[in-house]
Amino acid sequence: MRKGKIIVFHENGKKEKLDHRTVSKIEYGSVWGTGIFYYKIQKGYSGVMLIELIKAGAVNLYGVYIHQTSFDGVSSGGNMLYYLGKENEGTLTNFERPQQYGQTWFETYAKEFFADCGPVLQKIERKEFRRLDLPEIAEYYNSTCGN
Repeated sequence: MRKGKIIVFHENGKKEKLDHRTVSKIEYGSVWGTGIFYYKIQKGYSGVMLIELIKAGAVNLYGVYIHQTSFDGVSSGGNMLYYLGKENEGTLTNFERPQQYGQTWFETYAKEFFADCGPVLQKIERKEFRRLDLPEIAEYYNSTCGN
């Protein structure tokens, strides 16, 4: 993938360039597994990103694995960066921003994003759900408020 474009090589030898204007999702299968990636817009940004759907529901959980390397170039692991998006919406919310001015971005975005689900907001206010609990929050929302 280069600059948001994907090049697909067909069996007949022809290649085709795809981007968010020509496709909305990409499904793949290989000996290593399968997955579905969607083109989405991150809330607050104008660029388009290609991101993997991890769990579908009224609130969809998306993720990008960020590889980390040490100064000598050796891989030192990584972590998953999660995004949430409401079903059938084109934008995603990143709850991973740092704390500023005494209130975390997680609390600010969560109050807006989960405004339609009182039980989730209560758990966030009681600190039962925190920023790193996004997979559990999405699952709880979908079972409690997801219709």
